[in-house]
Parts: sequence; structure tokens; C-alpha cells
Amino acid sequence: MEAFAASTQVRKAQRPIANILAWLAFALAFVASAVLLFAPTGTSIEGAAVAPGSAAVPHVTHPTILQANGWLVLIPLALPVLIAGLAAILSARWTRIVAATLIGLFVFVAAASIGLFYLPASLLLLLAAVGPWSRAPAAVSSGAIDGVTT
Repeated sequence: MEAFAASTQVRKAQRPIANILAWLAFALAFVASAVLLFAPTGTSIEGAAVAPGSAAVPHVTHPTILQANGWLVLIPLALPVLIAGLAAILSARWTRIVAATLIGLFVFVAAASIGLFYLPASLLLLLAAVGPWSRAPAAVSSGAIDGVTT
């Protein structure tokens, strides 16, 4: 267990830009979900006649996605946040590639409604996974060969 923890710490120290991008992707996914959850995203117009034969008085409201769809909307709003969070915590290159792909699929499938809000998070995870800073640097030789320095 100590070897795993040590190797994880070494990987994190070797790729600070990739880690920052992954955590930024998580933050963007979280903010997108929070905005979608609490910001008014729709318009509802209801009209009711005050008296028979009179004109209807429109009543306009702007409900949030939570008010319009109920608590089950938390599931699709939580998926990109959980996926980005796992990619940031695990910090392995392959997990970031998988997470970027999954969130990218989510963006494509839900593009007509909430999907495009998560496009920046998907792109940042992709950058964290395949950018030049995502690979661990090669071991630098100190010039020593068989214990003799040159």
C-alpha cells in the first residue's frame, strides 16, 4: 500500500499542469451543474380570465430546471461532476482519457438541452490527458556511469 501511495505522489508531482487542468475541469463541471440547477432556465406563461368574458391576465414565471423537472434531474447533473472528480482524484492518464470521452459523449447526447454546458470540462480533461505536459518527464541522467562521474 505504501508503494502505491508513493507512486501516486510521484506521478502527481511530475505532472502539475495536467493535475491543475483536471481539477479545473472538475470545477467547471461543478459550476455548470450548479448554474443549471439554480438559475432560471425556462419560461412558463399561464393565463386565467378574472371574470367571464374578460381578457386573460398572463402570469409569467421563470422556473429553475429543478422546479420544472423535479429531483430526478440531479442524476444527469451529477454524472459529469462525478466523472470529472474521479479523473482529477485518480490522476492517471488513462482515467482522464476515459473521463474526457464519457463527458464528450454526454455533451453529444444532451447537446439539445444541457450538454453544451459541459463542453469546457470535457476539453480540459482531454488537454490534461493528451497534452505534452500529461506525460511523466524522462529520468534525467546525472552523467554517472557505474558510480564514476564524468
